[in-house]
Formats: sequence, C-alpha cells, structure tokens
Amino acid sequence: MDKCSHQDSPKKDWLPISNGAMKQHPFCQKCGIVRNISSDRGKDVGYFINSLAELTNYLEMRGYRISKAQKRLIIKEFEENGFGDSYSITFSSQKKGFTEIVVRHVKVSKYLVENFV
Repeated sequence: MDKCSHQDSPKKDWLPISNGAMKQHPFCQKCGIVRNISSDRGKDVGYFINSLAELTNYLEMRGYRISKAQKRLIIKEFEENGFGDSYSITFSSQKKGFTEIVVRHVKVSKYLVENFV
C-alpha cells in the first residue's frame, strides 16, 4: 500500500453523517480518500508506539518481556494494514486493529491491551 501524503482538495463532497443528515466532507486531491471529520478521529502512529511502550513497561514490571522484534512486527503490521493513516480511519477501528495485532504477537489478553490504548 503506497502511503499518500494527504492534501485536502479545495472542493468538498456532500456525504451522509451518522444521524442521516448531509454534510460537506473534504477529500484528498491526490488519492481521493474522504477525510474523517467525526469526533472519533484517528491518531498518528506515534500514539500507538507510546501505548506499546507503556504496555511493555507494565509487563516488564511483572516479569514478562516483549522483544524488540515483537515490537517492530506489531508496528509494521499496524502500518501495513492502513491503521496508521489518521486521515481517513476512526480511532475506534485503530484501537480494535492495534489490540488484535498486539494479541497476535504477544500472549496477553485483549482487555489488558485495551487499557493501554
């Protein structure tokens, strides 16, 4: 997946919002993806890297170690699956995706991971 450096188009499209009303939404003039303008806006990858670091510190205090390789795989998979694109994705879907990826690479419960995101 090629990473686009999103740039808002001067034009906007009328699209429905959650309550059924219509609202103008900006979109990227390069790739055409509509920007998320809801209150559930996505976060940058750095937010999730910090969350992973906090989880790592918490687990290390309890005697469980997450290797550097596991951390790299988690962040790489997160970005490759498009969760790192805060332009168009919601935070709730980023959180769900990040949790699933961490649980796949580290043997911890999803509820524990959710507490750090």
